[in-house]
Amino acid sequence: MRSHPAITADTKVTVSDNAISTPVPGGAVILDPASGHYFGLEGVSVRAWELLAGSATLATLVGSITAEFDVDHATCEQDIRRLLEELVERGLVVIEETNA
Repeated sequence: MRSHPAITADTKVTVSDNAISTPVPGGAVILDPASGHYFGLEGVSVRAWELLAGSATLATLVGSITAEFDVDHATCEQDIRRLLEELVERGLVVIEETNA
């Protein structure tokens, strides 16, 4: 397992240039051509992926999803953070460097 920076509310993430996704009935499938691995999404995670089309922060994703779905902020933040960590680990999204 690779080590990545912690994902905080202000962490900006973007879809990897290598990731290819397509909608499928009930979800979406993402392909990483470099590894040949597929990753399936369903439910709210599909919407999170759509919101990452450009780039987004964890806070932006949580704000949008809690506005669209019946989920409390804390649960949503925990679930979206876990999703982003998995997507980062698989190389499907990248954490953008900040110059703070």
